[in-house]
Amino acid sequence: MMQRGFTLVELAIVLVIVGTLTGGIMIGQSLVRSAGVRGALAEAQLYGNAVIAFQEKYNALPGDMPDATDYWGVLHATPATCRTTVSSTSATCNGNGDGSIADQTGSNEPFRAWQHLSNAGLIEGVYEGTTGSVGAVDYDLGRNAPASKLSPAGFGLSDFNNSGGTVASWPGMKLGNALWLGTEEDNSYLDGVALTPSEASMMDTKIDDGMPRLGAVLGGYNSTCTDTSTATTTTAQYKTDSNAKACFMLFGFQQAVP
Repeated sequence: MMQRGFTLVELAIVLVIVGTLTGGIMIGQSLVRSAGVRGALAEAQLYGNAVIAFQEKYNALPGDMPDATDYWGVLHATPATCRTTVSSTSATCNGNGDGSIADQTGSNEPFRAWQHLSNAGLIEGVYEGTTGSVGAVDYDLGRNAPASKLSPAGFGLSDFNNSGGTVASWPGMKLGNALWLGTEEDNSYLDGVALTPSEASMMDTKIDDGMPRLGAVLGGYNSTCTDTSTATTTTAQYKTDSNAKACFMLFGFQQAVP
């Protein structure tokens, strides 16, 4: 018996169906991505506001708070040991109260900060207060810092005026205490790329000036995210013609309120 093949009309119908399904999948992925970006921006605003509220209530920065143990109990009597001791309760460690959420080796203030914010009831989640198992600034998202809805990105806290907190790839960049939004690279800082330049530009424009080297919201540092990798070029623009993930973000707390 001779087998009948597809006619041109039938093939055309199949191609239309396949194209429709593929287009639907791509639109769905785009919607999920857009929701994740909006969610990350909302998270940044929430965490920035939480830091401001913490300062107003305790007259100190989370992590840097010198009398945190008076409120939530002593995790370990020896300060040096306390800084490296994982917490599963509200018991915590004090910071040095110098106004800097310092990420210098051994301080753990950037990780203890999330525990303090959680203890104060200003954010959700339970955080261990110490670096991860690999290195002095190993982010273990969900355990010592919040994971973002924009997976696999997360949030960190650090002082960018502090010599231990300056991003090496941004020589001279000074922002003060700020939020990171990025992915982890090499078991270290959250300066791995998480956003396309268009997404970074949207965030920056939404709550600041839309300029990656000006204001209290800063974006990226490489020549794929912006039209220059030089940190001191204040006229830099986001490279919005690129669809590659190329940016991470820094949010100064004063810009957290929309």
